[in-house]
Amino acid sequence: MRFWLKVMVKIVYDIGMGAEIINLRQVRKQQKRAEAEDTAAQNRAKHGRTKGARQKEEMDAERARRELDGHKIENLTDKERDDDK
Repeated sequence: MRFWLKVMVKIVYDIGMGAEIINLRQVRKQQKRAEAEDTAAQNRAKHGRTKGARQKEEMDAERARRELDGHKIENLTDKERDDDK
């Protein structure tokens, strides 16, 4: 609790307001929210992708699959080859 009091007193004096009554519970909640937002922003940057990026990746994968299937050589048995002639 001493730490928070020192932090709050420093903030209040830095602003130049003199003595002001500060609810430390509210300050703790604000700090916790700010930390959670920072963590969320880091996770979005690390893991998040835009909708356009996801769609482009899906289209590229589908295009690669179609191209690969197009180059596939079917294995015909001897009987099927004779039937085709």
